[in-house]
Formats: sequence, structure tokens, C-alpha cells
Amino acid sequence: MKVNVSTVGRFHAFNLASELENRGYLNKLITTYPKFKVSEWFIPKNKIVSKIFLEVCSRYGGGMKILDQYPFDNIAHKGIALTAAKFIHEADISIGWSGNSLEAIKESYDQAIKDGKVVGLGFGLKNSGLDLWNPEGAFYMLPKIDNAADFVWDMFTKFKVITYLGDWFGAEGHVRFSYALDIDKIEDGLGRVEDYLKSR
Repeated sequence: MKVNVSTVGRFHAFNLASELENRGYLNKLITTYPKFKVSEWFIPKNKIVSKIFLEVCSRYGGGMKILDQYPFDNIAHKGIALTAAKFIHEADISIGWSGNSLEAIKESYDQAIKDGKVVGLGFGLKNSGLDLWNPEGAFYMLPKIDNAADFVWDMFTKFKVITYLGDWFGAEGHVRFSYALDIDKIEDGLGRVEDYLKSR
């Protein structure tokens, strides 16, 4: 497993990154602090992405604006989040301490979709021809599937994939998939779903 951590300041993020490094999980620490300061936490310099200019914006830019529109302190958070987004595809987990982290991750995610670089449950299900919407905060997807009850039964008995009737969750005619699993299990399950759909 590889983990990225991004933060504007905040030394406790360095403690987390240090512990991840000790366990062999740290991929990158993206920070506004200089490398020489962050290396005091025994994080190798090649794993530190330092954007010191953004720290200056954060500390001394309060109340200042660019073109009378963009506050400097917001630019620091947006900048670190966008920098973190550049490395998102290198890690299995990205931890962002910035208020703009989700926005940057979404931008990176949208670009990855365009580039065809994202693999996951939603894309696998869509590529299998199923109709679904992207979740916005849960660990489940509910594609619309003809004969949902047969699908759930067959996936369990013939393909050893556990799914649930959407009816149980207020989504009649849909099937509930969980993606609270590691990526290898998701990809294995997707292969089984595709095999089943081809056999229908």
C-alpha cells in the first residue's frame, strides 16, 4: 500500500507521514514547508514535495489578494491540493489536510477519466454496460439491472460474489455493490461480474 499526505503547515501531518514511512507505506508528503525542516521527521527528501512559496502565501498573505479577487491564503490551500492531485495516481490512499483537497482530487479524478487511467468498481460496472450514477460519499454503488433478484442469486451461487437487492435500500430494480474492499478484490469481482453478464 502507498499513501500520500498533503498539508499546508501542520506538524502533526509530519508525524503521520513519519509513521507511514517507518512502516514502508509513505509515497509522498506534499507540504508547504522546506525539505530541510521536514527531514527532521526522518522522512527521506526524495519523498518530500515542498512548495515553500505557498507557505509564504499562507503566513503572510492574509488579507492580500491577487487581482482583487483571489486571497493569498486560499491560493496556498488550493495550490497544495492541486500539487497533491498530480501525485494521486501514485498512491492507494491520499490524505489531504487542505479544505481544497476534495476539489483538487475531483479535478484530478475527472482528468484521469478523460485519460482512461482510472480503474475501479464504477468504471468496471459502466464498461460492462450497466446503468449507474457515481456515488458522492458512500462505499456503495447501485447499478440498474434487469431481473435484479436473479442477478443477486446467480452472482452468489455461481460466481461467489455477494451483492444485495437494491429494493432493500429503497432502490427497486437496482443491485447494491460495496467497494469497501482492496483494489485486487474489486478487480477480481469485476471480472466475475463481466463473465456473468456475458453468459446472460
